[in-house]
Amino acid sequence: TTRNCVPMLVSMDPAYGPMVGGTLVTIRGNFLGNTTHNLSIFFNDLQQDLISVSDTVVVFRTVSDNTSSQQTPQLKLHWNAINSTLNTQATFSYMVNPILNASRA
Repeated sequence: TTRNCVPMLVSMDPAYGPMVGGTLVTIRGNFLGNTTHNLSIFFNDLQQDLISVSDTVVVFRTVSDNTSSQQTPQLKLHWNAINSTLNTQATFSYMVNPILNASRA
């Protein structure tokens, strides 16, 4: 008997970050893979920087969004080794970059 293990997304946190990128995002789920599956993470067609992957947790860093307006792209996972893609309903909101003002007391 052949058993297929279908990847399932349970959660993604946080759901927003600055357009400049650099937000560490954690995905939790089941059958997410391992390093041999050569996983790629995308928001729409923009590939993100994968940090770590296990069967139940994936961590990645968002890359800069070069558009001039806020976006809410959908999360897509692609396993290159088995040529399989999971299009999810999870979204990430790119927010306006924060402005930091340094003042001296």
